[in-house]
Amino acid sequence: MTVLRDREGREELEGRELSPCAAMSKNARRRDPDYTPDPYRTEFARDRDRILHSRHFRLLMHKTQVIPGPFHARFTTRLTHTLEVMQVARSLARSLRLNEDLTEAVALGHDLGHSPFGHAGEDALRRIMRRAGAGGFEHNEHSLRVVDELEGLDLTFQTRQGILCHTQYDPADYPSGRELPLEFTELGYTPEGEPFSVPRTLEAQIVDLADEIAYLAHDTDDMRRAGLFDAHLDRIPSRLALFLRSPKRETLGVIIKALTRHAAEQLAEAERKGTEHPVIGYPEDLGKLIAEFKAFSREHFYSHPAITGVCDEAHEVLEGLFARWLEHPPTKELEHRFTDADDPTRHRLILDRVVELTDPEALHIFR
Repeated sequence: MTVLRDREGREELEGRELSPCAAMSKNARRRDPDYTPDPYRTEFARDRDRILHSRHFRLLMHKTQVIPGPFHARFTTRLTHTLEVMQVARSLARSLRLNEDLTEAVALGHDLGHSPFGHAGEDALRRIMRRAGAGGFEHNEHSLRVVDELEGLDLTFQTRQGILCHTQYDPADYPSGRELPLEFTELGYTPEGEPFSVPRTLEAQIVDLADEIAYLAHDTDDMRRAGLFDAHLDRIPSRLALFLRSPKRETLGVIIKALTRHAAEQLAEAERKGTEHPVIGYPEDLGKLIAEFKAFSREHFYSHPAITGVCDEAHEVLEGLFARWLEHPPTKELEHRFTDADDPTRHRLILDRVVELTDPEALHIFR
């Protein structure tokens, strides 16, 4: 006879099977103290499901990752990137006996607030918002706004922290400094180059690493498919052949296996020493190789005219949408909210609308 495993049974199973360093679902907490637990799903599983069924998750389907293309193009989109991050992160979490539900939730939610036109769009929105005195723009910060305010998902602290802190902002982008909202600092968010002020779960750390591994693999694959390597094949250093000459699956396999072995050693050492908040990362030789590859790619590929061209177009389109909508709000609801709003608030309201746009929608409205 089949016996259903309820939420409490799953939590007991986590206690028996997961690493002592893993995040336990029974310790999850939400902002709403009066929520009713699900009878079968753990709290982190509920987070994952809420993100998966959210409106902003579906919008990632037609948002640029790095290389723009028409619908029929076979390049990575923001959605396929997110799914690849989830797969890599889940593989790592399973091997290390970490919480797969939390890992999936953070991975699926980490880019919910990304702009159209990839990082070019993010740069354009940051400039627009800074100029208006509206606080700038970082996709991870907006991802938290999406789940907290725009979608009202009421996610757990651990998932919200993983989404916000999967990257950090560059202080150089804010020469006048920044005053972060209290909710950011409570989650441990800090500028790039500074340690997070609140320890992060290992599951969130895993997603950070998976994010980098996934984009290194699929960006390289996309650039090879787009012919951007053709003029540089003779300049590729032999030590970078793993990334630039190997099939994507081989690159992923080598990196994931090396990282898994090293992280397992780090966790075993942390357990032996009784470290309360362990930190994991690449083995030193792999870390250096990845850093060198990223520098090589920035110099030779990310600056390619095929990519920088979309940067110019993204700036033009997003600047145009803001200029138009500040004068003529696109909806009656937004027009009503503009009535007593100051200029920074109006920019913030338009930003929410702009970030929802896919690349084709933004281009269509602009034209």
